[in-house]
Formats: sequence, structure tokens, C-alpha cells
Amino acid sequence: QEGPQGHAHRRSMLMSKMARETLVDALVDLGFDTVFALMGAANQDLICDLVERAGIRVIHGYHEGAVVSMADGYARFSGRSGCATVTAGPGLTNTATALAVAEHHRSPVLLLAGDIDVHQQDHQRPPRQLRPRLSP
Repeated sequence: QEGPQGHAHRRSMLMSKMARETLVDALVDLGFDTVFALMGAANQDLICDLVERAGIRVIHGYHEGAVVSMADGYARFSGRSGCATVTAGPGLTNTATALAVAEHHRSPVLLLAGDIDVHQQDHQRPPRQLRPRLSP
């Protein structure tokens, strides 16, 4: 039985852990040993942790839908859950069809999509693709 100081220390340790580290630990605990990925700015640190810290095999693809389809195929033929990771925004939306196919076949597929730090977001101006362009 730990006292209040032990509980506070344990909570402090958990709070100082990055969310991606907790996620990687959970994947290891759940038995994931392979992740299909398309790296982008929003998931690159997660992918590095998967490989360097957890020793999980990462298989890279060339399209977001492809990595989800790879996780789907892995799940169907291995009998294990498949996992894919993509970056934020359009990277996530590009997975819709592959996710629908995996769901249709009842494949156990986990999709991890990155996001950018809220402190790095610029809320004062519209997203780049929506900025008005001025003619010279």
C-alpha cells in the first residue's frame, strides 16, 4: 500500500510521460508487433518511438489508404489485429474507403492518426489552402 507521497510521485511520473509513449506502451501490452505507416509531421515522433523504444516493426506505405489496407490484410490473414498510422488532416481523410472495407469485413484494424500541438496552431489566420491570393 503506497502512501500519499508515493501516489503523488506515481501521478507525476505518469503526467510527465508523453501521450505517444503511453500509446506505444499500450500497443506493446496488447501484443502489437507490426504497424503499417505513412509518416508525416504529425506522427513521425510516434513512429520513431514504435521502432526505437518498443522494437515494433514498421512497414511503410506510399498512400494512407494503402497502409490501412495493409493492416486490414494483415488482420485477415494473421488472425491478429492490424494497426496503421497516418498523419493529420488529409492524411486521415484518405483512409476512409480502406476503413470502410475493413469494417465491412469485420477486420480488427486500429488506426492511429497524428495531430499537431494546439500551442503550435495559428488560430489567427485561415488554413493555407483557404488564404486569398492576391494578383500581382
